[in-house]
Amino acid sequence: MTKKSIIIFLISFILFTGLMHIVTSFVHQKQDERQRREAKLVQETISDRFRLFLRPHFSAAVMASQFFDEDDFTNKDYSSLASKIMDLHKEIIGFNLLKPNGEIFRIFPAENNIKARGKITQNIADLTNALKDGHKFWFSGPLQLYQEQFGFVIYSPVQHGKLLGWISLVISTQRFIEKFKLEELLKTYDLSIKDERSGLNYFSTGVPAQKDNVVYETELVLYGRKILVETWKKNLDSPFWSWKLQLATSALLSLIMVYVIGLYTQRQKSKTQLNEISTILQLTLKEALKNFIDLHSQMGPKENTNYMTNLIEQINLLQTMAHTEDYTEEGMKQFLPLLKEQLESFSEIIQKKNLSVSFKEEALKHINISYSGWLIQHSIISNILFHSIIYAEAGSKIHITHVQSLHNHRIQFQTSRIVDNVNPLEVENDRRIHVAKRALQIYQGDLFIETNDHKDMIISIILPLNPQVT
Repeated sequence: MTKKSIIIFLISFILFTGLMHIVTSFVHQKQDERQRREAKLVQETISDRFRLFLRPHFSAAVMASQFFDEDDFTNKDYSSLASKIMDLHKEIIGFNLLKPNGEIFRIFPAENNIKARGKITQNIADLTNALKDGHKFWFSGPLQLYQEQFGFVIYSPVQHGKLLGWISLVISTQRFIEKFKLEELLKTYDLSIKDERSGLNYFSTGVPAQKDNVVYETELVLYGRKILVETWKKNLDSPFWSWKLQLATSALLSLIMVYVIGLYTQRQKSKTQLNEISTILQLTLKEALKNFIDLHSQMGPKENTNYMTNLIEQINLLQTMAHTEDYTEEGMKQFLPLLKEQLESFSEIIQKKNLSVSFKEEALKHINISYSGWLIQHSIISNILFHSIIYAEAGSKIHITHVQSLHNHRIQFQTSRIVDNVNPLEVENDRRIHVAKRALQIYQGDLFIETNDHKDMIISIILPLNPQVT
């Protein structure tokens, strides 16, 4: 990966990671908002149901306390009343009478509450404080009952000018849970209803919240007691891609971006280069047409026609390649047949100028190219040979040699003598040479010309073994 590609990758990775973070944060925010709305609805429903559950029980306790509202309620029969209240409210497991000091002196039903008789209520301190605060009734937090069950108690004072005692309705937590059914709500959310001071539960689904769960909490103040309702999602919403997947996705998108930008840059550059070559060829053709006889007086009509035809073919095909971006590989090609074919096309002018072209086939037959054979043959070999032949003095020699290095082929076209009175700039700036050089640069190749006091000329071309199209 080139330095440029690494920079593009890093910038793209940062951008895509930021974009993924923004998207996932937005999704998480929407999930949280939806979950908060759902949790709020659940909590409101729970709070309403809890209030509705307690209200008739307090009403029953108040009615019972008014029934016993006399100087001495210890002698009054209460079994019938207690039986009717417990038949109406199945979650009540005990109907007890307490003395002002909190002692339980009457129990119903006796067979299930016998162990509570004579005990001092565990809530006597709270009862006394509630009475001082003016509460008409009060209920306890969850506790271990004398009836050897877990539950809570609703109290209502019996007064006749003075405190005569209390009516207590004992509610089993298990019975309360059976009564407090929430099948639909609990399909999605778990919850607990607990006493704020003791932290013990009136009701709980029995599934503690995981550390990753968001717990939503609301507070109820009922009859002087603070109740906490907590809810949390039963199954956590799957996060919108984990951070590892987000990073992997960002990296993949960044690699795609590097490829796309590289491909676009490569094609735009190659398209520009091919257009430049095409423009050079058109200028060459115009100059050739303008100075047809003067420039190429050494060639006959046929050679001039071949030269013009070759230039026109190069222009048309290079323009097509530039517009279609078709400069890709054509499979493995041998250099030697391409060279021989071009030498054959220049055979008449070579004979007319009495030139000799020599090369060792053994040295050249190992040159293989894996890119556009047409571009190598017509825009490089053809133009270099034509350049060498035009500037070669009659009777001179053109020797073609090859040296292979670790990464490149170096092919040299050496002309033994060049014509006199040639401007060196004309040799260096010949448009055919510009075309050949630009065509080579598409594949990271290059071209160099060396002249020795107008005596000889060497054109060296570099062909990479594994070209990367630019």
